[in-house]
Amino acid sequence: LGGGSDHVGFYTHAGVPSAGLSSGNPSGVYHSNYDNFAWFERFGDTAWVYGPMVARVDGVLALRFANADVLPYDVARYASDTRTHVETLYRVAESRGLEVDFARLVESTAELDAAAAELVAARQRWIESGEVDAERAEAVNRALIGLEKAWLNDRGLQGRPWSRSIYVSPDPFSGYASWMLPGLRYEIETDDRADLPGWERVYIGAVRELVERMRGVAGMMEH
Repeated sequence: LGGGSDHVGFYTHAGVPSAGLSSGNPSGVYHSNYDNFAWFERFGDTAWVYGPMVARVDGVLALRFANADVLPYDVARYASDTRTHVETLYRVAESRGLEVDFARLVESTAELDAAAAELVAARQRWIESGEVDAERAEAVNRALIGLEKAWLNDRGLQGRPWSRSIYVSPDPFSGYASWMLPGLRYEIETDDRADLPGWERVYIGAVRELVERMRGVAGMMEH
């Protein structure tokens, strides 16, 4: 999720799960007088394949969410993706000649793995029980949507108090590219290691908050 899209306010400020689905390729006409319907029809998607394809994907996604008794979130991805993003930070730091260590953050994701497994198991048991009533399902789904809010920091990011998500944000220097774990990424990109330990503690706190939220959702399904 980069910076030049409408979903930024939803995700980076409010913590509402968002996605930007698209197809594309460098065109050479972006924001020029030639960036129009005639160009798209003659050169961009001459067979009208990609536009309908994106529309179908959007439609299937909307139908899948709308018709699911319980939102089909892959909560196990939180831990594995966080570890992947830490590896990316290591590579960025290495490219800048910096030595960083986020071992404590990585270790904290083990508890996230366990909480996700508990939630998935509870969801499966609940669905298989045939006792998914509408009122409780609505409450569970709202809680699932609220998992993302574990990543919100009231102080916001460095120099960007309105951007509260510490999980992903627009690149502050380009405005379009997305940065994962941006609180840590900013310190690396600005060659300032002094605040990295403090930011790592912020992230560990967010992981623990996410663990508690997951356990809360699992408990809602069990009772």
